[in-house]
Amino acid sequence: HIPQKIRKQYDDFYLTMKIKRGLPDSNFSVQLNQYQNNRLFNNSTYKTGVDTQLYRTQPDSDGNISIDISPYGTYQFQLLQLHGENYDTLKQATKQKQSHHYHDINNGVKVDLGKHESGMAQINIPYRQGMTAFVDGKKVTPQKVNYFMTGVPVRSNNDTIIIKYKPPFWFTMIIISLVSIVISVIFRFMLYKKSTIHKKKRG
Repeated sequence: HIPQKIRKQYDDFYLTMKIKRGLPDSNFSVQLNQYQNNRLFNNSTYKTGVDTQLYRTQPDSDGNISIDISPYGTYQFQLLQLHGENYDTLKQATKQKQSHHYHDINNGVKVDLGKHESGMAQINIPYRQGMTAFVDGKKVTPQKVNYFMTGVPVRSNNDTIIIKYKPPFWFTMIIISLVSIVISVIFRFMLYKKSTIHKKKRG
């Protein structure tokens, strides 16, 4: 139950819980008020193995958040956190003028930096091995930040970031492909030559 005074302060509430199906193992569902989430059984090929879940919800007219689990059986269940969100930080961020500009270039992206401080610039590109970064033409090492985004260290007086990508073992794959083509040509030539000699003997 969430008191009216607290409900007025937030637009949504986020409930974090840990839940795992016990015996008998089966698919199950978690329902928070009107929202239902279907979960897979423990040995499912498609189960991620993550038992901690985050749900967005709103209390009903009486201020209650009801959690229903079905079917009946045993469960490992733990409420971890409940917090409210009014999205003020997000609303302020959308009002700020974006001073950085992205441009697509060959095999990469160029970022023209606006006014900024020294630190780690987060580029809105998923980090992958094979990335190279250049800050004002100087090569730097990109890093994985915020779990999966690309981070590039910059100073306050830097103007541009260029990120390029080549798959790992790119040149190795090219060499292997070229060698395979040469071997294929030689093999076909030998078969053709052998077939020609065989025809001459028959003639």
